[in-house]
Amino acid sequence: PSARTTVEADMQFDDSTTTQQRIFGADVSNSGNNDDFSFSVYINGNGLWASALADGQNGDWIASTIPVDTMRHLVRLSGPDKKLTVDGEDAGKHTGNVTKTGRYKLWIFNSNRTAESHPCSARLYSLKIYDGDNVVQSYIPVRTRDGQVGLLDEVSGIFRESITSTPLVAG
Repeated sequence: PSARTTVEADMQFDDSTTTQQRIFGADVSNSGNNDDFSFSVYINGNGLWASALADGQNGDWIASTIPVDTMRHLVRLSGPDKKLTVDGEDAGKHTGNVTKTGRYKLWIFNSNRTAESHPCSARLYSLKIYDGDNVVQSYIPVRTRDGQVGLLDEVSGIFRESITSTPLVAG
């Protein structure tokens, strides 16, 4: 991700919790490297929607006042607008610098961090990744004819399975 990236997820948590869970993210490690870029949406330790968006390890982390629940939501983190929205409602504005491009790939249902993991248990209905105003990836959940469950990128036609030891589950 970069300052031009926006990610929009149509999703639903399996349960409401105060355990940190990342819906998506690409963050720097906790190694003290401030030459990178933080970009993620998550449940914080208080059960609220939260996000990170800024240059460097000590990026601009914000928590909204919107509690997480088990309803279906459209969640959007916009680099160009420096804003988190939940169902179109402003959930927080970032004020940190947003100029860099991250060197870590964006992960779905977790955050690509070297020092910690916060997997997410949720249903994903769709996920779109924008570069500026252009949709560059648009994922929908699918089950192949042979029973594999994964995400199909409608832009490239590429089917992606889970890259972790935990498979994606249909339903």
